[in-house]
Amino acid sequence: MDSSPDLENYNLQELHEAYFGINKKIYPDRAQEILDYIDQRKLSHPEEIPVPKVGVASRVYRLLAAIIDGAIAILAFIPIAVIVGPNYAESNPILYPFFALIYSYFVFLILNGFLLIDYGQTIGKKLVGISIRDLKGNIPSFNKLIFYRPLIKILFVVLSPLDLVNKLLIFRQDKRCLHDHIVATKVEYLPHA
Repeated sequence: MDSSPDLENYNLQELHEAYFGINKKIYPDRAQEILDYIDQRKLSHPEEIPVPKVGVASRVYRLLAAIIDGAIAILAFIPIAVIVGPNYAESNPILYPFFALIYSYFVFLILNGFLLIDYGQTIGKKLVGISIRDLKGNIPSFNKLIFYRPLIKILFVVLSPLDLVNKLLIFRQDKRCLHDHIVATKVEYLPHA
């Protein structure tokens, strides 16, 4: 933006971008002026105020969260797979898959345990603004979040055809996977997202 633009010609999104893009230490008066215009724009153009998403999270948001969580899990698994994997897999071909599952579960808990317990979120869910809730809209119990839900998902992965059924159920009207039905959870947008 120029040093003296006509801020009235900017929409609410552009004003927010200008405010977050300005160096507030160097230009505190200009930052305040933009904030004042944001307040004025909200009053004069309420249709530009974003409507928060509510209710059950969309399939796209759940997919994005799963991709982020999957990428994090893969990155966390690479060191152990490179260091321990080849030797352990050769000497224990039957036990190695169980070792991999147990390792994956503990990495999942280390990375996501705090978020799950306090917010009902994994890292991916936190980044896209969705959260696991029970059917009453509360954060589920410790056991559901830390044990039942992830262990059922691991079991489904081991039993591949069941994993496909688990994932396909998200296309039902309630957008809940099989593991959601089993442990009585749903994934919703956060109220402030």
